[in-house]
Amino acid sequence: MATQTDTNSTGKNQAGRKTSETASTYQSARERTASLYESTRETVGDATRRTSETITGNPTAALAAGFVVGALAGALVPTTSREREALQPLGQKLSDSARDAARKAAEASRDKLDQVTGQVVTKVGSAVVDAVAPAKE
Repeated sequence: MATQTDTNSTGKNQAGRKTSETASTYQSARERTASLYESTRETVGDATRRTSETITGNPTAALAAGFVVGALAGALVPTTSREREALQPLGQKLSDSARDAARKAAEASRDKLDQVTGQVVTKVGSAVVDAVAPAKE
C-alpha cells in the first residue's frame, strides 16, 4: 500500500512536469508569435514600400484607384434620411445642369453636322458638275 509520502511525491512530480510542459508550451507559443509578428511586419513593410513606389511612379492611377474605392464604398454604405434631405437639392441642381449641358451639346452637334453636311453637299455637287460639264478649250 502506498504511503502518504509516496502519494505526495508522485503528485509533486506530476505537478512539476505539468509546470514544465506549460512553460515549454508558453515559450514555444511566444517564439511562434514573435516569428509571425516579424514576418507580418516585413510583409507590411514590403507592401508599403511597393505601394509608395507605385504611387510615386504613377500618381494618376493611384488617384483613379482611390476614386474608385471611394465611389464603391459610398455606393455600398446606405444613405440616411438626413443625407437625402441635405443632398437632394444639390443632386437635383446637378442633374438639371447636366441635362442642360447635354441638350446644348446635342444642339451644337446638330448645328455643326448640318454645316458640315452642307459643305460636303456643295463640294460633291461642284465635283459632279465639273465632271459632267464639257471641257472648255
